[in-house]
Amino acid sequence: VQEPGELIFVPSGWYHEVYNQTSSISINHNWLNECNIEMVYQHLKEEWKQTVNAIIDIKDIMAEKKDFILECNKLMHRNTGMSLYEFRFFILFYIEKYKKNVSSSIAALELLTKIVADVNLELIDSV
Repeated sequence: VQEPGELIFVPSGWYHEVYNQTSSISINHNWLNECNIEMVYQHLKEEWKQTVNAIIDIKDIMAEKKDFILECNKLMHRNTGMSLYEFRFFILFYIEKYKKNVSSSIAALELLTKIVADVNLELIDSV
């Protein structure tokens, strides 16, 4: 039982359940970090595929392929809180940040670069 004033840290990916015995305030955040970035990307990739499949029947009435991709990104953002475009932008931001920090992990930089390349292909090839 958590007592008043105590804090609980739940690491990324840990299953947990909360039962409040009295009125409570919960402040939490679903973090995206180096430890779970591949898992988050796989989730977003699956959400992307589901979004594309859900509206594929309107693809042919769009003026251009990019219009369909933009619509898919809008819908995906509404469903998951982040689109593939936003995720790509986020990763590119961190790549630049890692490049400026000499002590950054080379493995992390390589992983982020690989994910961006994969997102680029996913956005183009899946539709």
